[in-house]
Amino acid sequence: MRSNELICFNLEKKNWYLPVDNTSTKSLNFMNGRQRHSTNTYGTNKIIIFGGFDGKSMLNDVYIIDISLLEENVIKHKVSKSYVKNFQNKLFNQKHFSDITIKVEDKEIYAHKAILAAQCEKFWAMFTSLMSEEENKELVIKNYRYEIVLKLLEYFYCGQIDIDD
Repeated sequence: MRSNELICFNLEKKNWYLPVDNTSTKSLNFMNGRQRHSTNTYGTNKIIIFGGFDGKSMLNDVYIIDISLLEENVIKHKVSKSYVKNFQNKLFNQKHFSDITIKVEDKEIYAHKAILAAQCEKFWAMFTSLMSEEENKELVIKNYRYEIVLKLLEYFYCGQIDIDD
C-alpha cells in the first residue's frame, strides 16, 4: 500500500476495501497513492482531493469522492449498537417486565415470551400450544449448563454474543 491511499473499512463485513466510484462502479484504484496533496470537504458528504506528489512527479488532478454511504453505514451501525445495549441492559435477564422464568441448574433466568417466540420456533410452538397460563410462567431446562442457556438467550435478545466471557 502506498502513502495516503483512501481505504475504507466495512463495519458489517469487517474488511478493508478500496472505495468505488458510484457513477461507474469501478474501483478508485486509478487514483494513485499520493502525498503533499490538498484535501477539503464539499457539502456534507463529499471529499475533494487535489494534486499532490506520487513519489515521481507532481500531480495536477482532482477527485471528488462521495462519502454519504460511508456515513450512512456508520450511523446505522451506531443506532444498531444502541438498540443492542438497550436490550442487553434493560431486558436481558432482568426481572422487570419478564413474564417467564427459565430454571437451569437451580438458577433463574428472566425472559420475555414475545422475544423468545419471535426468535425461536420451538418457543413459539410451546407458548402457542394449549398449555395453561400457569404452566407458561416457568420453564425448567435440564441437561444443559446454565452458562450455555444464558448465552443462547443473550443471542436471542441481542443478535450477538461475546464468547470470550
